[in-house]
Amino acid sequence: MSGTEKDELRPTPPRAADTRHAALTMLADNYERMGNIPAYRRALHELTELEPANHATWFRLGNVLAGLGQHEQAVAAYARVLALRSAPEPHFNSANSLAALGRLADAVKAFEAALLMRPGWGECLTNMANAQLELGQHQAARDSLEKALGIQGDSAQIRRNLANLSLFEGLSERALTLYESRLDVEPFTNMPTYGLVPLGRQSPDGKRILVQWEQAFGDVIQMLRFVPRLEARASGCVWQLLKPLHELARRAFPGITLVEPGQLPDMAFDARLPYTSLPLALGQFEDAMVPSAPYLRPDPAKVKVWKDRTAGATPLIGLAWRGRENPRFRSVPLPQLVPLLRTGAPFLALQKDITQEERRFLSLFPNVIDASEGLFDFDDTAAAIASTMLVISIDTAVAHLAGALGRPCWVMVKKASDWRWKASGPKCVWYPSLHLFRQQRFLDWSDVIEKLRLALLSQPGSSRQSPAGQKP
Repeated sequence: MSGTEKDELRPTPPRAADTRHAALTMLADNYERMGNIPAYRRALHELTELEPANHATWFRLGNVLAGLGQHEQAVAAYARVLALRSAPEPHFNSANSLAALGRLADAVKAFEAALLMRPGWGECLTNMANAQLELGQHQAARDSLEKALGIQGDSAQIRRNLANLSLFEGLSERALTLYESRLDVEPFTNMPTYGLVPLGRQSPDGKRILVQWEQAFGDVIQMLRFVPRLEARASGCVWQLLKPLHELARRAFPGITLVEPGQLPDMAFDARLPYTSLPLALGQFEDAMVPSAPYLRPDPAKVKVWKDRTAGATPLIGLAWRGRENPRFRSVPLPQLVPLLRTGAPFLALQKDITQEERRFLSLFPNVIDASEGLFDFDDTAAAIASTMLVISIDTAVAHLAGALGRPCWVMVKKASDWRWKASGPKCVWYPSLHLFRQQRFLDWSDVIEKLRLALLSQPGSSRQSPAGQKP
């Protein structure tokens, strides 16, 4: 055998790029197993630079970025995957990131692309329904959910979503029964049970009931209207209520027994009843059966304090523009309200948690009074609301409170409203004093703000003297 032949039989030494690729892959795998996400992401970034045509690495990187909440970068990574290899998974994951970014129309298209490749994908149908619901596409969302239910079988999450859609049409036994499915999904599964079963569709008559805090302040304020009806039928009730609502509840319902959420008095109960299960337990199966507002009352002494504090600022208008991040897209960025603030009407900012940036912005408008330092609980907020002619609010506890007090309130409702505001129309069955201004285009508040501005100009003090509670 010649020397040349021997050289040909020797193994070819690995290329430096191959060696680096193998080392980086091993590092990435190890970092993933260790849960060292920053290092895992860095290793994947280096792998994509070394081998940009590897679709699997781009997919892994997209998943890491999505998990870190870096959805813009995740969408870009999934686009690189799809440019190299078409598959349903990157379409699905990209759709989820697009939905997280609020790019809901794009998300629906990506979900549809995934379903074209995998038609029977129940999770994809469910997630697409969520995006459709946020876009206000109720029938499309219902179709997607019913397909998913047919594929996946019984699912508490799907039943809960179908319940929300049914409640848009009004209270009914079917919708309220379906709504109990929320108790089988997060975050409701984290609620303490205290060893008690939910009352559900059982009659409360003669039973000792723990009424259990759930969801948020607005939901609970809405349901407090049922206190007299449940107290009249049960043999004993204890109401879990966060401290900021205690004074209001005690004034409205003398003798009510209150504890804070998480507390359990030394008393034997027959069942627990989460607040938004009250309509089902009490058989409120038609909108017309709902007890009307007002059912809460402010403290007259506190109202006088607010009127004295804001003396000369008439007709005073309360304003709330921001809520918690969930539900999302309901808040209105304060600068977008400039057309209202420039009407010259005196405003009382009812936002308890005004940020420094918001405070600096409001300081540019001498017609705005900052109430935040006097709002310690909802009893204070109720008194402040009662000192105004009108409240303008997003869908938050302030709107519920104004409605429960029977005070005029104009509510800025996002395109995909919550079921209690229904899907259309200016009126709210739960609160007759509320008037709803509905967003026509997703994420665009300009039409709502312009309608509010024109309605404000028609209020007392302008050339068009229409009463505050009148339909604008």
